[in-house]
Amino acid sequence: MPDKISRYDLQTTDLEHPEMRKPRTRTLRSDIVFTFALGIGLAISFAGMIAGRHRVARTRYRPDPWALPELLTAGAGVLAGAAFIAVGALDPAALAPSTAPLVVPPVPLLALAGGVLALLPAIATPRPPEVLR
Repeated sequence: MPDKISRYDLQTTDLEHPEMRKPRTRTLRSDIVFTFALGIGLAISFAGMIAGRHRVARTRYRPDPWALPELLTAGAGVLAGAAFIAVGALDPAALAPSTAPLVVPPVPLLALAGGVLALLPAIATPRPPEVLR
C-alpha cells in the first residue's frame, strides 16, 4: 500500500484507509510558534504605524463628496457581488459546471443579472475631464 494518499485515491477508495482514520492533532509546539509569530507580526505593524505617524503632514486636500455616478458604481459592484454570492449559496453546482461531458453550461438567471449589473458603471459614469497640459 502506498505511503501517501493522492486525491485520486480519496475519490476511488473507501474511507477505511488507515491514513484516513488518524485524527489531526495540534501540538503545544505549533501553538507556541503560531502565537509567537502572531505577536511578532503585531508588534512590527504597531511599530510601523507609530513610526509612520510622525512623517505624515496634514494637507488641505479633502476628497470630493460622492455624487450619483459614484454611488451607482459602488452600488453596482456590491449588488453584482451579492448576486454571485446568492447563486453560490442557493445552487453551488451552478458555479462549478461539469467538464465531462464538454457542453455549454446553463447560466443561472441571477448570475446573469449580476454580470449585467456589473456593466452598469460603463454607462452610468460620465467621461473624466480632459487634463490640460
